Amino acid sequence: TFGAWMATLAPRRAGGPARVVAATADDSLVFTNVLFGDVWVASGQSNMEFTVAQSANAESAIATANDSTIREFKVPTSWANAPERDLAGGSWLPADPKHVGSFSAVAYFYARHLRPSVGVPIGIINTTWGGSNIQTWISRDAQHLDDSAWAGIQQGEANHDRAVRDSLRATLGSVLPEADSG
Repeated sequence: TFGAWMATLAPRRAGGPARVVAATADDSLVFTNVLFGDVWVASGQSNMEFTVAQSANAESAIATANDSTIREFKVPTSWANAPERDLAGGSWLPADPKHVGSFSAVAYFYARHLRPSVGVPIGIINTTWGGSNIQTWISRDAQHLDDSAWAGIQQGEANHDRAVRDSLRATLGSVLPEADSG
């Protein structure tokens, strides 16, 4: 069985698709349709989270999306007080009419413009979360926060979350489940 592992690949020529196999003496994982190229991180709040489906000329952009060498991985939104080892899901999706509508519009249109000139596959890691507080994107160390200041930011986020839940509950009634007391 596989536990935590890391692999380092020798430099590869951009392109694909390739088949990558990770194996132990008695088990293996096979990854198919793997591309090698550039990876860009699209991170930020609502302006970067804004999707292709919400953009001007969305219908045309979605209908003409036909470049499987542009792919996006949307990092699921989740809250943690410390770095987590694993993500709560997600998968790489190709820029095609079925999937591109959910891509970050800024990231997709940038990749679509850039890809012909660089001539390599482009992966987009979409770590956007609209309406999030900028301090929650920056490490405690980078902000030079002591225990009291860090606790204040965490409490502020908890208060904001509670206020949003209360507002939604007042609007939606019993449709919204009860939240924890944190």
